[in-house]
Amino acid sequence: MKKFLAMALALLMVAVLLPVTAMAENVTQVGTYSDFKAAVDAGKSVKFTADISGDGLAVTTGKNLVIDLGGFTYTIDGNTVGSSGTETNGMQLLQGSTITIKNGKITSTKAKILIQNYCNLTLDGVILDGSSLRGNRPYTLSNNNGDIVITGNTNIIAKTGGVAFDVCRYASYIGPQVTVKGNSVINGKVEISSSGEMEGAQHKLIVEEGTFNGDIVKDGSSPNFESNISGGTFASNVKGYAGNNLVVTNGTNYYVGAAANSAVANATSGTTLAVVNGTGVVLTNVPGGVTIDNKTNAPIMVNGKQVSNDGSYTAPITIIVPS
Repeated sequence: MKKFLAMALALLMVAVLLPVTAMAENVTQVGTYSDFKAAVDAGKSVKFTADISGDGLAVTTGKNLVIDLGGFTYTIDGNTVGSSGTETNGMQLLQGSTITIKNGKITSTKAKILIQNYCNLTLDGVILDGSSLRGNRPYTLSNNNGDIVITGNTNIIAKTGGVAFDVCRYASYIGPQVTVKGNSVINGKVEISSSGEMEGAQHKLIVEEGTFNGDIVKDGSSPNFESNISGGTFASNVKGYAGNNLVVTNGTNYYVGAAANSAVANATSGTTLAVVNGTGVVLTNVPGGVTIDNKTNAPIMVNGKQVSNDGSYTAPITIIVPS
């Protein structure tokens, strides 16, 4: 009986360990550029065990993999990659692949575009540092196609005069949908552009959360472009991209959705905030001494009081008299 129980326990342990072992076998530990490239070319997910430097990397179509930087840095200081005649990319991610890059940093002194993306791409807790890219107008992340999700604590850094990321519907590609959420920080300009109108185009920017320390600008008419900024903090006025969502400014930053409500609730006496966008705006938590200017084209409600468009209301300060 004891022997039977021992055998059963051993079999159970093997059964429990099998999925873990199988999973580990699908992830290649890489500590050199050659190991990294070989694994990705073979369609294997990787995890860095050290900082890696070397040439750029092109990921061909049909790959489904995770690049876990393991807290380390991939520095592209050798040859760059790209289509024939335009080999200026640090990484080129082609249409038809699904890729996640997470937990580390990618940078380059040789590329003009740090990552040129056409695939379904998730950036999760990664730093894309384009501050040392070549050229006068480099792109840290250029999105021409695919579903792109920027999440976690991802930080995208543009070179001065450059672009942090773009939303560019290019040539005959369907186009990109870029979603930003989590505690992501975008340091630099976001550029909207298009090769022209196309039936069935996907050309979208969705922002649920995050901090944008740069302007959102259109380069040209950008037909088919759609946006839904429902949350986040911005250095420029984004009411043109926010639909009917609440946008509040203190004159320096613009706050959208939950961030706007938080900015109002945490304002201190003597502060003036302006509501510049929103439909059916109702603010119920304005602290005493805070002034709300209504810069929308319709009345809003502030602490139960109606404020006409172009009107203003200062919440009274409650004075507590000791008994």
